[in-house]
Amino acid sequence: MEFRIRKNEDINPIIEYLCNLDISQSEYAVKVAKKAEKRTLSQNRLYRLWLNCIHKETGNDVEDLHEYFKMKFIGVYSRIIFGQEVARGYTTTDLTTEQFKEYLDNIQRWASVEQGIILPNPEDLQWEEFINKYDK
Repeated sequence: MEFRIRKNEDINPIIEYLCNLDISQSEYAVKVAKKAEKRTLSQNRLYRLWLNCIHKETGNDVEDLHEYFKMKFIGVYSRIIFGQEVARGYTTTDLTTEQFKEYLDNIQRWASVEQGIILPNPEDLQWEEFINKYDK
């Protein structure tokens, strides 16, 4: 069972539910975690714009760049399928806003150091010029 707590009144049904559990038959684990927001649309738009810039500057395909950055900065995991190990990259869609910010910071730093490509943020002075050049 999953509950969402948005206000103090939301706690009472949870307490009632817990009090009615039959713990003589089963053991239960309870976890309370602060809800983390998923990446924002503006973060995603910035990411896609940066990918387009890197694509135009390097000639690499946008989706290939996406896969490269996922593997480089988020990592990979493997599964055994039909007896063979298959590596897969983690997805960016599950990142929180803070995790996605860190991901973007890593790409921005990489582009500057490794490729000499400056990827501005929306608040930077050269943002409008950047948008005009690299927005599809």
